Amino acid sequence: MPRLPAPPRIAFEPDGFPNDLDHNDGFYSRSGGLAETETVFLSGCGLPERWQGRPAFTIGELGFGTGLNILATIRLWLDTRHHDGWLHLVTFEAHPMEQADAARALSAWPELAPLAERLLARWPVQAYGVQRLTFEGWRVTLTVHVGSAAEMLPRAILQADAWFLDGFAPSRNPQMWSPALLDDVYRCAAPGCVVATYSAARSVRDGLESAGFTVNRLPGHGHKKHRLQAVKPARHEGHAEANPQSAIVVGGGVAGAVAAFTLRQRGLSVTVIDPDPCGRYKASNNPAALVMPRLDRGDTATARFHKAAFLLAADRLGQLPATCFQRIDVTERPRAERDAPRMADLIADPPLPPRMLSGDQRGHLVHRAGGVVFPHALRNYLLAGLPVIDTAIGSVALEAGGWACRNPHGDAIGVADVCVLACGPQIGALLPGFDLPLEGRAGQISLSDPVHPLDQAELPVAGGAYALQFETWLLYGATFDPWPMEGAPPTTTREGHSRNLEGLRKLSPALAGSIDPHSTWGRTYQHPALLLAIRG
Repeated sequence: MPRLPAPPRIAFEPDGFPNDLDHNDGFYSRSGGLAETETVFLSGCGLPERWQGRPAFTIGELGFGTGLNILATIRLWLDTRHHDGWLHLVTFEAHPMEQADAARALSAWPELAPLAERLLARWPVQAYGVQRLTFEGWRVTLTVHVGSAAEMLPRAILQADAWFLDGFAPSRNPQMWSPALLDDVYRCAAPGCVVATYSAARSVRDGLESAGFTVNRLPGHGHKKHRLQAVKPARHEGHAEANPQSAIVVGGGVAGAVAAFTLRQRGLSVTVIDPDPCGRYKASNNPAALVMPRLDRGDTATARFHKAAFLLAADRLGQLPATCFQRIDVTERPRAERDAPRMADLIADPPLPPRMLSGDQRGHLVHRAGGVVFPHALRNYLLAGLPVIDTAIGSVALEAGGWACRNPHGDAIGVADVCVLACGPQIGALLPGFDLPLEGRAGQISLSDPVHPLDQAELPVAGGAYALQFETWLLYGATFDPWPMEGAPPTTTREGHSRNLEGLRKLSPALAGSIDPHSTWGRTYQHPALLLAIRG
């Protein structure tokens, strides 16, 4: 199977109605797509009443299609949500539409245009896997699973409060309505979940009932006589546990700053404790860093994880000011001869679309969604307005009032509902029972003055080593040496600079010949490497 999903084959009728040629079916009702969504899915799932007063509400959907259901749901959410509420939309699509086709289909509803414009600007990438888009202003997270529902839904972990079943008709796409898939819908439904679908086919009704839902037949929309509503039995328990209201983040590097920023966006009161405010030991205090994906040939759990992480990073970095991130093509060269077949294979059958990945004339990978991030500016942006406490931390423990952080003398620093540890080598000392294997690593980067103009066609470049231009210097590296986490922080050495230069020479002799090695300076940072294999 090709590494990229094929877009649907669409024929637009003169009135703009889109038909899927592979399934010989329309993407929405000819009686009015938006009206169908409002009647069948929104009203059918008891919305907006069911999300009133809820701090979070999750909706699952089979069949992302044009994005019409998502936009109609967001519009209703914005009109009726609780001011602190958060909406999670989790959708599954085997063949994502091209952005231009989606824009053409959605143009039929000018009342949705402002919302559609924002969604189209961040339209899901034509790539298999899980993609997450967060719209902070709307308080909405959209998670798109690209791949067949039969493959993606069994892997999914969610508890939806509502489900929209909106695949093509069962007679034309029976895989979308199989009993096994409906069993997974039930597994991914919270107690009391309401499922809605336009289809009243007997096979669908039987499948929902067999899965465990109580099924009701309701009046249909347009020319359809009936539609279905299904409910998962509710559990009668005590009061649900309240959502956390406060958080402490230990560590003020990029990882801690991202965690703090995200928790604040979710409405928590966040305090950051940073025992290294000047960034002396932080990897994220390097002046610049390269952003590019790790791409594997196989469809392994590790490969899926790295691709999903890069797609999330590419989307989020694209929302940042230019002071934090510069989008620029990054060339990846083979580390050794054995890497050349991998690159040739990825160029011939890429896992990302051409606007994100291509090959050059030398057979090297060009990451067109990569770039250079400036960690200091990024941290300042993410931590703006948050209280940051400059103090050493001695312990973290769960006490009666929540997670308590204390200094080495045992004095209280703060207590919160949630505690995030993003403090590098200190993690093991703060959590004595932490049983994941950690290994300390020291990384040294080098910066040198150019004696000849740097060849911009060579930059930025990676392949074992990496190099990029930072202001007037060439930044390159880095070492990755074992270092005892309980020992003194590592320091910059001449030997480290020599190894970085040798790595640069192997990567690009032209760049190595463009610099004055006697002008070299740099910094060394320490971080823990998590020795954990991803299974699945």
